[in-house]
Amino acid sequence: MEIKKQDTWYRYICYFFIFCVSGWICEVIWAYSVYHTFVNRGYLHGFYLPVYGFGGIFLLFCLKKLAFSRRFYAPFLVFLSAFFIVSVWEYLASYIMELIFDKRWWDYTYEKYNLNGRIFLKNSILLAFGGMFFIYVFYPLLKKLFDRINDKVLKIASIIILIVMGIDLLAVLLGY
Repeated sequence: MEIKKQDTWYRYICYFFIFCVSGWICEVIWAYSVYHTFVNRGYLHGFYLPVYGFGGIFLLFCLKKLAFSRRFYAPFLVFLSAFFIVSVWEYLASYIMELIFDKRWWDYTYEKYNLNGRIFLKNSILLAFGGMFFIYVFYPLLKKLFDRINDKVLKIASIIILIVMGIDLLAVLLGY
């Protein structure tokens, strides 16, 4: 992958937001396929799921260098690493969100090979493949797109994202 511009804090915030929205879209599509009606899968008011944003950014920080190395076995290591990272992240996110919101946001106790109902094998495998998609396909496309956008625009967008999501989180925490 040709690197034109370095990833900066404001680019990571924009990546984060796009990962949040992408995760929300995937969750809504899944819920629609199961329940045959629209279900807002988010815990915030907006159409984004920060758990996917943080997970995507964490995967990038941990696996970007390995993923774009010239080693033939890199995709296998990326998959194994992504499997471990997403499993730990989903478990911790479930636990932390339960502490913050006093509510369990997902429960996999009915699934085979689950750990305390917070994660289960099939989902971790799917999320690991999703993580590989983010790293090998989605991130390079976003990077190319962001390389074409003026840095000032990305800075302004990132500040707007932080403000909007911050207000949304505050509203939810305060019960609005």
